[in-house]
Amino acid sequence: MKEIRQVLEKINRAWLNGRPEELAEYFHPDMVIVHPGFGGRAEGSQTCVQSYKDFTRQVLRPRDKDRGSGPQLVRANRPN
Repeated sequence: MKEIRQVLEKINRAWLNGRPEELAEYFHPDMVIVHPGFGGRAEGSQTCVQSYKDFTRQVLRPRDKDRGSGPQLVRANRPN
């Protein structure tokens, strides 16, 4: 169980820190991601990695220099 948790933490750190290309190490070649509301799907590890790249471009933005380095997760297209 500890090993699984470590892999999940690495996956989360990769995409949350704007490094989705690192996900390829963990994705099966025949992986499928079904988009929310079944509005499409990504098939194959490289296509799934690209879907994470596209997603992170929409929801991650650089932090202000006063708030530290690295990207931060922001809520896109949602009311405050």
